[in-house]
Amino acid sequence: MTKTRELESDIDLCEWSGTDANGDSIDCERQVGGNGPHCIIHSPESVSKSRLHDEVEENAPLCGAVFRTLDLTNSVPALSDNQPLDLTDARIRHLKLDEATISSAVCLEGATIDTITAENAVIKGGVAASGLTCETFEASEVTIEGDLKLSHADISDLLELTESRIECLRADDLTVKGKVRLDDCSFPEQVSIIDSTVTGAITFRYSDFEGRATIENTTFESSLDCRFADFHSQVSFDDSEFHSVARFKQTRFGPFASSFRDTDFHRDATFTEAVSTGVLNFSTTERPDSGEPAVCEGNLRLDDADLYELRLDGVNVDGELSISEASIKVLTATDIQCNTLKVVGTSLGGTAEFSNSTVGTLEVVNSRFGGFAEFDNINVRKSARVKQSVFQSDCDFESTTFLGDVSFERTRFTDRTSFKSVRFIRRAFFFGARFEGTATFEFAEFHELGWFSRRGEQDPIPPVVFGNEVGFHDAIFHTADFSGATFSEPARFDRAYFGVNPRDVTGQEERLTLDTTVDEDVTATRDTGESLSFDDWTPPTETDARSDSDGDGPVKERAAPAARFDHVTFDSIASFNAVTVEVNLQLSDTDVKSLYLTPERVVTDTRIVCKDAAVDTGEIDLTDDEGTQYTVNFKQARVGDVDLSSDAVHTDVFDRCLVKNTRFDGFNFIPHLQELRTLRWEIHHTNSDSDNTSYLDHLCSRLGDYRNILSAWWSDSDSLQTHRNKYQRLQTTYQYAKTGANVTGQNEPASKFFQREMRYQTRNHAAEALLPGQSLKHRIVPFVKSVLIFLFGILSKHGESGSRVVVSSGVIVVAYWVVYLFRPDTSVGLLQNLVFSIGSFATLLTGSIGKSVGNATALVAATEGFVGALMSALLLFTLTRSIHR
Repeated sequence: MTKTRELESDIDLCEWSGTDANGDSIDCERQVGGNGPHCIIHSPESVSKSRLHDEVEENAPLCGAVFRTLDLTNSVPALSDNQPLDLTDARIRHLKLDEATISSAVCLEGATIDTITAENAVIKGGVAASGLTCETFEASEVTIEGDLKLSHADISDLLELTESRIECLRADDLTVKGKVRLDDCSFPEQVSIIDSTVTGAITFRYSDFEGRATIENTTFESSLDCRFADFHSQVSFDDSEFHSVARFKQTRFGPFASSFRDTDFHRDATFTEAVSTGVLNFSTTERPDSGEPAVCEGNLRLDDADLYELRLDGVNVDGELSISEASIKVLTATDIQCNTLKVVGTSLGGTAEFSNSTVGTLEVVNSRFGGFAEFDNINVRKSARVKQSVFQSDCDFESTTFLGDVSFERTRFTDRTSFKSVRFIRRAFFFGARFEGTATFEFAEFHELGWFSRRGEQDPIPPVVFGNEVGFHDAIFHTADFSGATFSEPARFDRAYFGVNPRDVTGQEERLTLDTTVDEDVTATRDTGESLSFDDWTPPTETDARSDSDGDGPVKERAAPAARFDHVTFDSIASFNAVTVEVNLQLSDTDVKSLYLTPERVVTDTRIVCKDAAVDTGEIDLTDDEGTQYTVNFKQARVGDVDLSSDAVHTDVFDRCLVKNTRFDGFNFIPHLQELRTLRWEIHHTNSDSDNTSYLDHLCSRLGDYRNILSAWWSDSDSLQTHRNKYQRLQTTYQYAKTGANVTGQNEPASKFFQREMRYQTRNHAAEALLPGQSLKHRIVPFVKSVLIFLFGILSKHGESGSRVVVSSGVIVVAYWVVYLFRPDTSVGLLQNLVFSIGSFATLLTGSIGKSVGNATALVAATEGFVGALMSALLLFTLTRSIHR
């Protein structure tokens, strides 16, 4: 025994000492190999597989090992007592674990290994590689049933774990100066990469994250590619920084929160065709320690994505925020900032909120909003286009400011829509827009143009349609065009301003503190060079130059702005109470059920143009609150039961109305009798001053019409046709007025208007008889008609005055009496001749007069008797007509 112990004491043991995987101090008990102070494990030599296996089986810890190549290919080390394969602090050029099966853990903590390869390896106890220094870590189809810990590791070239199944990956404070490939991997438990830096490209393509994935406060200096990755549980990229493109194309996010809060994207972030059944969150959270929202210096693309909930609150995107061809249940994007917000071909089933944001260009095209859509308090610095989109629930654009052109072309709003307090600094187009629910533009400001008409006369896109009640209360229009629009329910423009600069009303300067460089036709240009334009189209600027051919006033020139409602259909109420009108309010060819127009202020010489309009009922006050009167043009219009007033009374009304070829369909003339009598029932011109003209002067002016006709026939035959057209229109005007009064049983107006109709019919026939190029027949017939109607008017006021017939009969009797005074065969004496004249006037009734006089006197008496018979018949006709009227 003594000798044996002496022999053992003579054997030198390895002098290496260190710590194992558990942090315990250990001393190497292996024999020294060769002439050095260390064993073969701690010497920089290559070790044969057989010797290595013996060492592992005899003494599993390989802490501090130094190998050129550590080859465990196809090996199954027999580790006793489930001890780990411990390579703590080892220095190895190449560690080969291909096809190896390790029944326990592998510890590489603090090791320095140039290359690790592990293809088809199975490690049942996990890999502890904290503090590992490695150039290449390359593994594929590896199964690690425990944790893979790479915390504080430093990999300088490549970290690759493709097609592997790793129970849990922990890589806090990891530094990879090269590429990271974790493609087609399966992570049943947690993945944690925190406070790490990856210099090269990193990929998670086709990987399956069944547990929570926490990739926070990590810097990706190159691209990140998570295409086709599947995150089943919660995933967080919070506080991370992406210096290059981040691709999440066709990535699937599970029903839990997926967070990108306080994440900086220095280049594009692409979520094309991504799918999320939970929350995809780029916003701050409600946690007390919540950071800032995500920042993207490039483009943030969520095209073709299928998301349950997307949160972008507070996100700052320097480029384009694109949500195209996507399907999103709930979207919140409040307080965002981006150069372009693009929502194209997207279906948003629930709430979509974009409030309190600042965007350069807004583009919403071919999209459907199934829930509440909120765009309130947005600043759009350039242009906005909302085209062919559908808002199926409430839509809110309140307090939004559009600094450039904005278009809502062929957009459908099926529920309540609000544009309250919206500021349209440039042109606002609503071609083909349909508002099926209630709409409000209360306090809206149109600084340049509010265009609700069709784009052009031949354009297939129709004007705007308001299917429900719409309110423009207190709205301010510099220029407004509603031509051809349809209002199916009440349209209220109460207290609205037309033709004014909104700044003059609000007293505020346009707060254009943002970069608002906007081209006239092309208002936004994307990075790709593609431009967003409004078809190089400029609305026609109208110069309202009217050479008033009807002689109602001097020639006027009025340039745009204008307030146009021509060809509009108001199926219900159109209310313009307390409006301010500084330009002509165009209601031509408008069909209105009920029109209410009571201006608060009207600029002098401004007109309300209702030419060719049809107004069934309503109220029109022709004087504003300051006492300024304006003119209403009712030419060729149809005026129903409309209450016309001026200063709350029914005077000075027809002196402010242009009436020609106007149909009075149910209009009540009775409240206006005093004014009509003062105007001598002449309603076809304004400012007639009829009350200041004596009857004799008035009669002379009427006879002067025939002088004008003769003068035109003698000197200018071309103007004769103009005169005829004028009298023809006046004849029609009073014919319509008579018919309207007749239908409603207004006897006095009907009678007076009939007399005016006959008066202008006389002049019409006279001018027709003198037209050049007429045949003799076509001259005689209208001439005879003109003479007969003229006489009919003198004798009986065209059958409307029995007293005129009696007076005319007396005048005839006196005229014949004068003749009889100079006949020698009549009775001597004034009284006797008067009796003879009266008897002659009634001779055809008695048949006894004329037998005691000569033939000449008898002939004169016979003519008087014939005229007397006609006058008797005329009296009977006039009395009968007055009874039946």
